[in-house]
Amino acid sequence: MFDMMQLPWIFGMKADHWSDDSAALQAMVDWAFSQNIRDVYLPPQAIGLGSSVFIPYGIMLHGQSSSYDLTRPSTRFITITGASYANGFMMGFNTTDNSTEGDGGFYYGGGMDNVCFLDEAGLGNAKGIIAFGNNLEFKNVGGRFMLQVLNRAESAYSDNLRIINPYYSNSTDPEVAQFAIAGGGDGLIIECGNFPPDQSRAIEIGPFTYGGAFGGVIRQCINGSMYIDGYNITIENWHAENSTLKVGVTAHVMVVNSNIGEDTLLTEPPIQMVDSMEFGNSSFLELNNVAFRWSGIGQFYSSCDFDLSVYFEANVAIKNCRRIVNGVNSVTVNTGIRVAQEDKVTPVPGWEPYADLLSRNGQILPGYNVVLDHAIPSATAVYQGIWSAQRNTSTANAWRIATGTYYYNSVRMYDTTNQIGIASVNGEKSINVSNTSSTVSLADYSSPRSAGVGPVQGMTRFYRGTAAGVYNAYADVPILAPDPAGVTDDGDYIGGVRWKSRTPGGIDTIYPPDLTVPWHVYGVGMLKNMVPVITTPANTAVTLRVASDQQVIYSSPITANRAVTLPALGRKGDRVLVTRTSGATGAFNVTIAYGGGSTTLAAPTRAASAEFMHNGTNWVLIAQSSV
Repeated sequence: MFDMMQLPWIFGMKADHWSDDSAALQAMVDWAFSQNIRDVYLPPQAIGLGSSVFIPYGIMLHGQSSSYDLTRPSTRFITITGASYANGFMMGFNTTDNSTEGDGGFYYGGGMDNVCFLDEAGLGNAKGIIAFGNNLEFKNVGGRFMLQVLNRAESAYSDNLRIINPYYSNSTDPEVAQFAIAGGGDGLIIECGNFPPDQSRAIEIGPFTYGGAFGGVIRQCINGSMYIDGYNITIENWHAENSTLKVGVTAHVMVVNSNIGEDTLLTEPPIQMVDSMEFGNSSFLELNNVAFRWSGIGQFYSSCDFDLSVYFEANVAIKNCRRIVNGVNSVTVNTGIRVAQEDKVTPVPGWEPYADLLSRNGQILPGYNVVLDHAIPSATAVYQGIWSAQRNTSTANAWRIATGTYYYNSVRMYDTTNQIGIASVNGEKSINVSNTSSTVSLADYSSPRSAGVGPVQGMTRFYRGTAAGVYNAYADVPILAPDPAGVTDDGDYIGGVRWKSRTPGGIDTIYPPDLTVPWHVYGVGMLKNMVPVITTPANTAVTLRVASDQQVIYSSPITANRAVTLPALGRKGDRVLVTRTSGATGAFNVTIAYGGGSTTLAAPTRAASAEFMHNGTNWVLIAQSSV
């Protein structure tokens, strides 16, 4: 038996800050592998590497902690003058060329702890580790003045990669990630990183040809800008100062319980959905319990205008998020997060007026469609529709279709599937688009014109055509904005919603909804009344208006046969319950006609009821009882 701490000297390592110890280190790890020795210990000095060292699968290299700072290692791998590294990396795990994966040895993948990589020779392009294989762990491994500290190879499929207490300083290229995770695999863990509060990229998780990095978690890290393009990546307890998260085109990312500090140094949103394929960004981002923290109230209006920017085809879910001032929640205005379009300077339509509510529970679907689960006040005001249309000077080629005169009209929507809504009082507006460096702005409102009334609440269907009264395109636009609400048409999109073709003609058939109770917005084009609509017709027939959930209750004596007429139109899932209580005496029936026939309610001993549901085409009887 011998002291494993003496192994480096046995193999001729000098660790004197100047000598090339590459051959000694290689011989040492190869011998340990041949002897099935897993743990190899390094001296607490600077180990010079003039060429790459290849660590066999399963070997765990242990450096030594500093005597004056136990959180930082005294073992250092340093570059030396004239060094040349395979594929640019000083060290490779489970590889013999830093380009391809080795055969693998132990099931335990090995790794390293308590080591710092340092470009002592000032090469400017030195990279630390490239890793292949499963079950690798790197703990308290970092670098100074490095181009990159650690890279999981793009060609690798690696499960259970753990990077614990990573760190770096003085990155030589802020666009190159210090910890880059490519390839595929489950069980990625990066935790307790301590990174600089700047825009140098700390972590990058990239896509992989045969899958992707997925099922990973980044947790309890301080600062560190990130680029994430992997699947099902969770970022937990991220405390960021002047750092940026960029979410790539194929990414599914959740950020939870995090605190993002912003300051006037930031000129772009701290969270950005980036990279567009042909049809835009298809990524998904969820923010849950994320605070965007500012050091002073004046910084609400700094050079960084937005907290988040999203691409046109992105999916975003936001829950329990807010802007705060240095941890103080007493600010009662402007607490909702601010969301921009992909250009990072244009607000997402309909977000800002309801930012506080949307930041607690809101969504942005592809097309910048804003979804807010909130109550809609009863629509008692007269819908005025389009108040004005004007052409605005814009950038070159802003207008995407042929120039000419266009005619606009609108309907306040309650059901976009069945065209249920209220027609405009104002009627049609026309505008001449004389050149392609223009867009059209429309102002839509209800009477009285005051905030919180009118098209503010929910969906508006806009029509457009090239002749008066003849419309060959329509778009259902979610409008959550002060009254009057402004929307912009560039020919292809209006208010961020793509125009759809239709058979030329007038406004589609509409049916007035029930306006006596509040409605709830559950999604784009999905509105439901917040409480059941209850009708008590006494001793009369009744014709029901549209509502998603309603009841009819007969409780008075009936002196003749009475009919209940279900709404002429409905949406799938709409429900009607008709009840006849014991108080509705009399030898006459209550008859309800539906899509498959009709049913009757005779005078009951206690109560009789019939329940109907709309299947998207007709009303269907789903239950009937008499007791």
